[in-house]
Amino acid sequence: MTNDPRTDGGVAVTTREVHSRPYDVLEGLLLGLPTLFVLALVGFAALSLTGTPPVAGIAGLWLLSIPLGLLLAVAVPVLLYLDAKELGEHDLDWTPNPGLYAVLGFLFAGLTMLHYLYKRQEVVRDEAGGDRWWLLAVGAVAAPVLLGALASVTGEFALFTAGFALAFLLPVGVYKDAEHVRGRDAGWEPNPTMQFTVAYVCGFTVLLGVPYLGYYLYKRRSSVGLP
Repeated sequence: MTNDPRTDGGVAVTTREVHSRPYDVLEGLLLGLPTLFVLALVGFAALSLTGTPPVAGIAGLWLLSIPLGLLLAVAVPVLLYLDAKELGEHDLDWTPNPGLYAVLGFLFAGLTMLHYLYKRQEVVRDEAGGDRWWLLAVGAVAAPVLLGALASVTGEFALFTAGFALAFLLPVGVYKDAEHVRGRDAGWEPNPTMQFTVAYVCGFTVLLGVPYLGYYLYKRRSSVGLP
């Protein structure tokens, strides 16, 4: 039994055949939000190291979260609706209801987007991208350990904050790498959104991130190797 995404005609489908600009934007939001979170927290840590009062960084984070929340509330349901309409024009094994996903996207933006992207990637496979994204995932696991150790020696809590923030690059790294692995048709078909979700949860603690990434890299090496 194969997990390749297929049309009803049994032919594997990729984003080259089913190209959708709304999907590209949804994917950008999924990867951009944790990246922005990392940049914000690292910036906050840098301000703390320079002696800037923490209240300035906290106020900046709050001001940033307001427009982002409004953006998600408006953009996600619209993008889900448009992409679902696009999928409906193709002969695929899954035909999402545009109106339903628009409503759910407005009520539960993050969860709905994850569910939708997971289902979509089961029937439309992303084309293989770069083969070095796994290095970002490794760095995202190693950085918290190194910065945490340095923080314990120097007493600079800001270093611990920066390390915690960098851990959230783990889901970005494994998402992009899973696209590459899946596009190689090497026997292992990791769903990028599923890997993103698991890695995001593991990003809250290095203790979970290390075994997760170890398993992921083992599976990757068994299928396409580690360049």
